[in-house]
Amino acid sequence: MRLLIIFLLISLFTVPVYSSLYECKTISTECSPKGVIISPDGKSAYVMNLESCSVTVYNTGTGKLIYTIYFPQTCAEGWDYKTESPIPSVAEKPVEGVFTQNGRYLWVSLHNDSSVAVFDMEGYRFDCLVYKDTVKAMLKYADGTVCDKSYLRIAVGKTPKVICVSRDERRVAVSNWHGRSVSIIDSRNFNVITTIPVSEVPRGMVFNKNGSVLYVAIMYGNYIETVDTFLWKRKEFIYGVGAAPRDLIIDREGKYIYCSANQGNNITRLDTSDNKVINTVYVGSGPRTLEFSPDEKTIYVCCYRANRLYAVDVKTFKVIDILPTGVDPVGVDISPSGDMWVTDQGDNTLSVFQRKTCAKNLSVTENI
Repeated sequence: MRLLIIFLLISLFTVPVYSSLYECKTISTECSPKGVIISPDGKSAYVMNLESCSVTVYNTGTGKLIYTIYFPQTCAEGWDYKTESPIPSVAEKPVEGVFTQNGRYLWVSLHNDSSVAVFDMEGYRFDCLVYKDTVKAMLKYADGTVCDKSYLRIAVGKTPKVICVSRDERRVAVSNWHGRSVSIIDSRNFNVITTIPVSEVPRGMVFNKNGSVLYVAIMYGNYIETVDTFLWKRKEFIYGVGAAPRDLIIDREGKYIYCSANQGNNITRLDTSDNKVINTVYVGSGPRTLEFSPDEKTIYVCCYRANRLYAVDVKTFKVIDILPTGVDPVGVDISPSGDMWVTDQGDNTLSVFQRKTCAKNLSVTENI
């Protein structure tokens, strides 16, 4: 009888690890990998390495390094997140990145430089004299070949983090952590058109489907703040998303927004028709970056303190899979084929997952 009770209790507090995906390889990268983005054609993975001041680029088919972009390193004031105090550091530390124009332009936020770097990946547009604030980075190929690559430096607020692009790609938003603001950039002429003050510590952002509203996760405020993009003014606060909201994603139809709560250990679903939270699911400790599967039937989230990647079924809004990662997973992106690339900040690795090629299932369980 006692064994039966124990079994029932375990069943209530555990979720199955179905192993619908499997980790095919672990790849060593440079120091403190943060964001990762897959190129629109699915052929390359770009990893932002914070402490190495670099972006490493990998072939998604082979997992092999193609080349590394090294930013110049200049002295600047940084921030110690454990003591919440400024420290001497380096300016050009990459955090997150996005692509525009089908992969032509790579945008990278530079943590201590109060700037965003923009690379023309198909040419040398920023070598032109018309762009005065250009900087040269070093591009080093896997075979040792070295060349220079110019990037455009766009000044934004203090401690830029997430870069978000409207669906028409006319506007690029940058959340400025210590600037307590969002910078809005015109992607056609690469100029900052306005800076909007928001509440303390903005991070994740998404535009709604028609670009009329920008949603901003306020990580120290336990809510989402919205911005009217016609007037460029703050509009409303959305509560109930959990403690320390960090990342936001929106579905293709623009109907729902999903939010990870870093301290609440949950993901919430928000209906954009009335901006109300309608569902909550609890995941592993320290949920950070969110990403959809290509068919948008599953949401994957990096759980930093759990060293796990959790999968949530969009329809039922329940955890359906748990995958072990490296230490301190932060960023995740998924290729069109469904392969997942996860940055493990704690041990300087990438966990790469691929869909199973055989019909094996594991019957293990793991405590959330």
